[in-house]
Amino acid sequence: MYKKDQIAENIIRERGSLTRFKKALRKGRVVMGFIGGSITEAHREGNWPYFVARWFMRLYPNVEFVWENAAIGGTGSLSGLMRADRDLIAQHCDIVFMEYAVNDPCGEETFRTREGLVRRLLASGCDMTMVYVYCQGMYNDMVADRMPDSIVDLEKIADYYQIPSIWSGRHALNEQMAGRMTWEAWLPDGLHPEALGSSIYAEPVVAYLEKELESPDRVAIPTGDALPPSINPNHWGDIEEVPWSSIRFDGPWAEMRDVMLPWYRTSRRTSAVGAKLSFTFEGRALCAMFNYGKMMGKFLYRFDGGEEREYSGERAWWVPDKNYCRPISFGDDLGPGPHTFELTVVHGNAEECKGSNCWIYSIMAVK
Repeated sequence: MYKKDQIAENIIRERGSLTRFKKALRKGRVVMGFIGGSITEAHREGNWPYFVARWFMRLYPNVEFVWENAAIGGTGSLSGLMRADRDLIAQHCDIVFMEYAVNDPCGEETFRTREGLVRRLLASGCDMTMVYVYCQGMYNDMVADRMPDSIVDLEKIADYYQIPSIWSGRHALNEQMAGRMTWEAWLPDGLHPEALGSSIYAEPVVAYLEKELESPDRVAIPTGDALPPSINPNHWGDIEEVPWSSIRFDGPWAEMRDVMLPWYRTSRRTSAVGAKLSFTFEGRALCAMFNYGKMMGKFLYRFDGGEEREYSGERAWWVPDKNYCRPISFGDDLGPGPHTFELTVVHGNAEECKGSNCWIYSIMAVK
């Protein structure tokens, strides 16, 4: 591992002190959360959180560590926001490492979901650290010493809320360009690192934590009641589930236990073309979490009795047939409620659409 004085200055930005995390470490029990995409998810055992965990267990063998890795491949901050209460806050995380620079597209809605997720986590009282990894779309900016737009937007949030940030992707690119590892050793498929690349992503994280744990406390990251007003007044932090009991299901729907994905215990399922659901809700935006894939049918939806829209979704070559936990946003800025929502399952009959499944884990409204 690199020592803290061997990491370039522009990679680690310390900002607020990790006061809750340090306190938990002194007490001998730490709950550490991770949220992000495939570069962070626990499914790939050699990902960078594994090397961070290994470092902690070596230095603090008598501390009880709990690792809550809630990252899901191919998902962005909307997925994290929809699962934050269940997967991180309910687990009483002392610190959460957030990695969404790669999968989140830039734009107004993404900024709302990112800030909403950050505010929801900080309101629970946990510390946070941003971690930025790498994708090939960042290359031109980075070799020109520019920060990619996705990271620029995350840094606006990190600066405002005094959240430390670690640009692990910059560190890895520096290592490659200096000839200390090959591209194929870092990113054999162009995006996902093997163990060597993941260990290099972990190096500046460990270097930052080493320095932070040796340093006296600075001003704390604002949490709980100390949260400042939001940057974007329309952030999505005030989000809650639409209860299944308020939803009308027409056609053959069933509640079934999901044994393939760990994120939700059950889903509401149908594969019947023409099956419907409808409900009334209070809120200005609506989203749902699906078991996504090529076996998922297309569907029609509408708000307040208006014109129906078709949702088909991206079904690229890498999208599996099923068992991909993915959120879909239906509407934003709907105006004052209440609103009605209707969904009808259709097959689609297209090459990329191989079925008519509609498996829903949760539906959530943004207040």
